[in-house]
Amino acid sequence: SSLPSSSSLPLPGPDALSLSMVMDALGRKGNWQGALQLLNDTQALPTPPSPAALRLLYKTAIAALGKERMWEGALPLFYEMHERGVPADAQVYTALMKALKEGGRLDSAFEFLGTMKAQKITPTRPTYNVLFSFLGKEGRVEEALKLFREMKEALGLKGSPYDYGTLISACGKAVMRCGGVEG
Repeated sequence: SSLPSSSSLPLPGPDALSLSMVMDALGRKGNWQGALQLLNDTQALPTPPSPAALRLLYKTAIAALGKERMWEGALPLFYEMHERGVPADAQVYTALMKALKEGGRLDSAFEFLGTMKAQKITPTRPTYNVLFSFLGKEGRVEEALKLFREMKEALGLKGSPYDYGTLISACGKAVMRCGGVEG
């Protein structure tokens, strides 16, 4: 009984997780074009990815664009995802809000927070942390504190060390932005 040679074994096709991992690596290296190409290549796969797999791939592509401060590219991907019948989840919204944060689009990030809530998608800790950080960057400490209280109430949480760290960092950035004068 001999085993078949490795050259005779069929190789599995790419799955969403492996594609997402490659896309994430490309995004970390600043190669958002490569990440988008992989997303586009999914349309030619023999077996189309499931909606959950597509959601993961779109989230990864939106995140890659966000890392490069390309919110203008992230928004059309978000809408394209919906056109393909793939509903967003909290992770996709958070990736989009990060992209908007990097692009300085605070009002748009909060509009998407409202959209999330209207669609009965509960914002997660990471969603709130992106927004705390964004508000601090903009010097809006009171709003960051209000949002922190909202998160604790909405999620029934006391707040983790990470949450507090993000909030403290946001407040510190606000103080620095105001020339060291505390509000």
